[in-house]
Amino acid sequence: MSSTMDLVVFTATGHVLSAAVRDQVAGGQPNISDFVGNGLWLRDPATGETLLVVDPELLSSTSVDRRDSVLLTARNFGVVDNLPEELGQLGANPVQLNGANLTVALPGNVSANTEVWLIIGGTSGQIVQKVQVPSGQASGIEPLTLQSGDYTVLMLAPGYRTTVVEEQVP
Repeated sequence: MSSTMDLVVFTATGHVLSAAVRDQVAGGQPNISDFVGNGLWLRDPATGETLLVVDPELLSSTSVDRRDSVLLTARNFGVVDNLPEELGQLGANPVQLNGANLTVALPGNVSANTEVWLIIGGTSGQIVQKVQVPSGQASGIEPLTLQSGDYTVLMLAPGYRTTVVEEQVP
C-alpha cells in the first residue's frame, strides 16, 4: 500500500476537497485534470445528485504522506506549509442569501482582511463569489442579485472547514 496520498486543493485558500491514494506513484505530480477531468463534482451524499462542479482552474494537487484521517474526512483539512492541517468549524448560518446581498459570518473577528470564497449553485446557475471580511470583524457582505429559489453554497473560509450550506432565496 502506498505511503503517500494525493490531495485536490482549492488553490486560493488551501482547502482540501478530495484525497486519494494512487497505485503508481512513479514520475512527477499528475496534472489536476488527471484527477478531476472537467471539474470536481460535489454530490449530495444521500441522493447522488450533482450540487456543484468546481472548475479545474480553481484547483491544484499535491502529494503528502498518507494519513487515514485525511482520506476519510478530506474536507475537514487545509494545506498549511505543504502539510494537511485540521481546520476549525464554522458556526450556525455561516452564509445568508436574500436575493440582493450575500453575507458570510465567521465564529470570531479576523485579525487581518480575509477573503472568503463561495461557489453558489442553483436557480441562477453557478457563481464563484469572493466576500471580504474586514480586519477586526466577523462578517462580510457583498451585493449579489439572485432569483428566488433553492441554492447550494460551498464556503471556503481560511482557517475553517469546507462547508456546504443549503439556502433559499425568497
